[in-house]
Amino acid sequence: MNLNVFNVDNFNIIQDEENYYFFRALNMADNNDIEQGITTSANGEVERIRTDRERYDGEAKYNEDSEISLEELYDHIKMHYRKDTNCISLTSNSNIAINYARGSYKDKYVIVRIPKAELGKQTVSAGQYMLEELALKIEQALENSSQEQRQKIDLFFAEIEKAENSEALQEVISKRYISKNGELDSSKAHLRKGIVYSSPKARISSYQSLDEEQLLEVNKIYAKLAILENEHILEYVIPHSSNSKLRQTIGNAFSSMEVIHYGEIKKSNIIEIPKEVADMFALIQQVDELDKEKIEKLKIALITAVQNGAKIPTLPEIEKTVKDNISIEGMYDLTNGTIDYGKADSIVKNMFYLSKARKNAIELSNILEEILGNNLGFEDIIQYIRDNGFRIEPEIISRQSGKGVKLSESVNLNLQKEEQTLVEDIKDLSIDKLETVIQKGGFVNIQNIITKTYGNESSKIDKSRYYAEAVVSQYNWQEIGIEKFKTTEKNELIKRLQDRNCIDIYNKLKQAGIAEKQIPSFLLNIATRQGLYEAYINGNLEQLLSENREILQGNINTEIIERFLGYYDIENTGIKLKDYQQRAFNNTNEILKTHKFAQVILPTGSGKSFIALVQMQKYAQEHPNEKML
Repeated sequence: MNLNVFNVDNFNIIQDEENYYFFRALNMADNNDIEQGITTSANGEVERIRTDRERYDGEAKYNEDSEISLEELYDHIKMHYRKDTNCISLTSNSNIAINYARGSYKDKYVIVRIPKAELGKQTVSAGQYMLEELALKIEQALENSSQEQRQKIDLFFAEIEKAENSEALQEVISKRYISKNGELDSSKAHLRKGIVYSSPKARISSYQSLDEEQLLEVNKIYAKLAILENEHILEYVIPHSSNSKLRQTIGNAFSSMEVIHYGEIKKSNIIEIPKEVADMFALIQQVDELDKEKIEKLKIALITAVQNGAKIPTLPEIEKTVKDNISIEGMYDLTNGTIDYGKADSIVKNMFYLSKARKNAIELSNILEEILGNNLGFEDIIQYIRDNGFRIEPEIISRQSGKGVKLSESVNLNLQKEEQTLVEDIKDLSIDKLETVIQKGGFVNIQNIITKTYGNESSKIDKSRYYAEAVVSQYNWQEIGIEKFKTTEKNELIKRLQDRNCIDIYNKLKQAGIAEKQIPSFLLNIATRQGLYEAYINGNLEQLLSENREILQGNINTEIIERFLGYYDIENTGIKLKDYQQRAFNNTNEILKTHKFAQVILPTGSGKSFIALVQMQKYAQEHPNEKML
């Protein structure tokens, strides 16, 4: 293995001869500490950044005497992270810091200066550290296995080391690894049709932030772990947590270019910066295809100017907002019903935010030029930023590998394939034309842009489908924890809304004076909640709105939408599981992962037979060649 390929110098970082410079997006707890004067001096300077553990009110898993470990980094970085660790997250890429701070916090930052001699001690590159620790765990597990096991596994590992690319590794795993039932999350009453799971391929990862050599090393370690799992030698690297979640967490660390500082960060390491400095570094880290040595000199010139107290002009925030109140019937008429509302609305949104990002990038390039002057030979880089840069606007940013148009390492413009031509179109606009698009909320020349983007669609979309799709597209699903729908599920949701005559509901809500922005919430609550829908079809809309307004204007939840889509239906029976029955079913599945038997205890008449029926259906699907009596 060659884990040196993950050394921080191999990434797009800020450094000078003596120090590395990492970015901290000040989160809400950091900001609260500052506002309450907990971490600031009398004159308001930030004197330290506290750990989550220091703020934690309760019995903590970790304490001030704990030492950095794989498990603690995992607990800190994982999706549902612990809030009692000694870890503080930094990132080497300013684009990532801005996406967090501008999208979720208060758009405030510090740079953390780490002497090069100290990296690897109290401060570590998270992805590299976790991989090294995982490799060590694999080595220790193999040493502790029997001689017979070692001999067999050594042969497998030799095959892995010979692999020259991820495809070859995939072939090794597919021959040596057998998937486990627990890896398929069948937490619903039945698995949805049309989903194909491929366990061996899931063991091969692809992170946009890594090059091919780095990816190969990552996947070699994952391949070895897969073999040890299959041989029941290393089933849980982290106690009580699956290895798949560990791999996902390592992926998150690489995706965020995450650096962990262990323990509080002291004043001597902190450089307070305005958001404009974070933006300028982000734009520099977007520069590609130019002299890399000169780019590194530009980074040093800017960090030197910042540390020497250079005056940083303020970039005023654009107050104008995207036009997001386009009515469904208005968009239908505008597009002649040939383009889904969601696609047309996405064009408006992307036009606005791309224009905003470009205008801000041009203004920031001028600030950068002002700070550095014209005598350092960086004109070509600054001009590149002026011609190609996009300031980070979280509304159009994706961190998903390979999705959209790449800006820097793991940061992309979140555009569908058809929409990606907009990037070059926006780059061609003058600053005055960008301002026009911004002032009109992105609603400029929409018909021509839609035609250019999607071509001339000749067939008109069924009006009921158009309205149903529009409602689905307008609703903020992320707020209730749904990242996105698969195409089949989205079409099923649209069809069921059509069956509930969503056009009629829409028109009556509009006649009742419900604002356009609120209609999706009202409509979905009426359509998906059986009791409210029955009240609606009985002609009691006025009473319904009066008595249930708080419910109607609030969010639906995942259980309601899952029930509406039939997730709790027992196939071929007409029976729907209740929420407590579904929980019992889920808990039974968890028990059966590690035990042969499970017992469900419920009161008489509460539906134990239904749970048993679903469990038998699940078993039959997983064991199609077996018979049940």
